[in-house]
Parts: sequence; C-alpha cells; structure tokens
Amino acid sequence: MQHLNIAEFDQNSLFNILILVQEADVERLLDAVQLLASCVLDEFSPKMDIDRFIRSSLIAAVHNPTPKQVINILSDLLLKVGEMERERIRELLDAWQIAERNVE
Repeated sequence: MQHLNIAEFDQNSLFNILILVQEADVERLLDAVQLLASCVLDEFSPKMDIDRFIRSSLIAAVHNPTPKQVINILSDLLLKVGEMERERIRELLDAWQIAERNVE
C-alpha cells in the first residue's frame, strides 16, 4: 500500500489541475493529465471500497477549479486525442465523476 501524503497531493495536484484548466495546448494538457493521474489513480488500499473512498476524498478536497470544470476539460480532451491517450483520460474522468457524485 502506498503512503498517503496529503500535503504532497495538495501542492502537486492543485498545480496540475490549474494547468489543466488554463492550458489550451493538447500536448501540455496530456502532460498535466499524466501528472494528475499519478497523484489520484494509484492504489491507496487493496480494498476497493477504501481505495475508492480515499481517491474520492482527495478529489473532493479540491474546490478550485470545481469538479465540473475538470470534468468538462477532460471530456473535451477525449475528443482531441488518439485512442492511446484516451484510456488514461477516461480513468481520470471516471474518478472525478465518482467523486462528484459522492459529494452531491
């Protein structure tokens, strides 16, 4: 199991999410997606429900940009990239959508 470092998540992920929201270049967006995915898509627990809870909690802790903004950007990006890049974007999009549903 990977150790959870909230301070590291906050600094790295917020920076990557802000890049994601402000960036228009697809290649730079893909770089931000990879960095963000490395923060939230790793396994936090071997138990699926705990793993999902931790991931959703980390994502829900970020309020700016809003989950909806991130979801919209990831959805738009899916239309601009090839099939190889889509898998990671879909995983990240799924994680954000699950976290958004859990908050509502």
